[in-house]
Amino acid sequence: PPWSDVDRYALNGANIVYHRARALKYRDVLDSGHWESVLHPRLDADGRFRSVSALGVHHTGPFSFGSYLRQRYLVSRVWGGTQRALVSPARRLAHLALGPVFPALLFARVTSRVLASPRFVGPYVRALPLLVPAWFAYTAGEWIGYLLGPGRALEEVA
Repeated sequence: PPWSDVDRYALNGANIVYHRARALKYRDVLDSGHWESVLHPRLDADGRFRSVSALGVHHTGPFSFGSYLRQRYLVSRVWGGTQRALVSPARRLAHLALGPVFPALLFARVTSRVLASPRFVGPYVRALPLLVPAWFAYTAGEWIGYLLGPGRALEEVA
């Protein structure tokens, strides 16, 4: 929540249910341990994704903020490392060159969406001290992945 029950492409892999038969068509991706960033584009060719707000998931901790940031870094490093192997050297270089500005782009994108729903401005402003380090963790992980590959990041994801 606050998503409505609609068809959408971007769903969080931690809170998702897949049709077994559709997911098993991509066993190679599942067996590789890659997250939704690799599986979803392939599944999308087979049909739609649907947001169902009644199926919300709540995490219970305890989780430290440092642990959370490390997990974001690791998942992003896997993504960047996966993409590194799939894109041209020129595209990889572009990602490496533009990586340092990515947190600012995230800030601009999220802020523009929040401003479209004024009731979320207060909570967003209060969350910014937590969001900004998370954006930097995502960016650093993806950047290192593009530079050096995934390393052992996938084995370290909790």
